[in-house]
Amino acid sequence: MGATMVKPLVKNGNILDALPSQATLHVVMLGLDSAGKTTALYRLKFDQYLNTVPTIGFNCEKVQCTLGKAKGVHFLVWDVGGQEKLRPLWRSYTRKNGRS
Repeated sequence: MGATMVKPLVKNGNILDALPSQATLHVVMLGLDSAGKTTALYRLKFDQYLNTVPTIGFNCEKVQCTLGKAKGVHFLVWDVGGQEKLRPLWRSYTRKNGRS
């Protein structure tokens, strides 16, 4: 196993400039149960902490953020349950090798 070289997607070290301002970016939140995925999602969406219950299946929310120089970015966030019985389904929420 050796180090893998990855071509940077960002020029001048600013990832915010690489984000499209009009397109909706799709994000999948995967992680073990009770890791805080749903809490993080609703903190982003409502800017406050909410009481949550374990996710059975998934939550899907549209989130708009202002990043960088007042650049509005739209995200469609899929928060997928982390219970062991749901983990085999994680692959269906992702793309192989990051491509369609």
